[in-house]
Amino acid sequence: MIEEMEDQVSAILQEEKEEMALRKAEMEAVKAENMIEHRDEIFSRPKKTWFVTGKEKKMLAKAAKASKETDKTAEVISAKQAEDLKMKEKRKREREIHLPRKKRRRLEAAREMLEDETENSKESNKKGKKERSGIPLVDVAYRRAKL
Repeated sequence: MIEEMEDQVSAILQEEKEEMALRKAEMEAVKAENMIEHRDEIFSRPKKTWFVTGKEKKMLAKAAKASKETDKTAEVISAKQAEDLKMKEKRKREREIHLPRKKRRRLEAAREMLEDETENSKESNKKGKKERSGIPLVDVAYRRAKL
């Protein structure tokens, strides 16, 4: 009985494959018709662009602003340089994850203090006061990591 139905099942499977091929061909034909019919509209659309995340935009803006402040003739960093900076920062953060909690908190506090100092120095520069020299973040990180 099963052997007798085997021929019928294989015939049904073959029909389903043919129907699937027909549906696919019909879909492609409709797509081609739409492409021809709406060609002008399709090609008038702007090309797709890759969007930058909010963090990347901020990082690029900060880097551009910093480069303008330090040297008026400096160029804006390239996309590759920005990507390298991003990867370095990411690696730094990944290394910090493995630090003990106390060291990690100390490092975060030092980073915040450094950011506050840079903001204060920018404000004081606008007022005409002298800029205080601070310890670079890299030095702080190395000192804290060695503790």
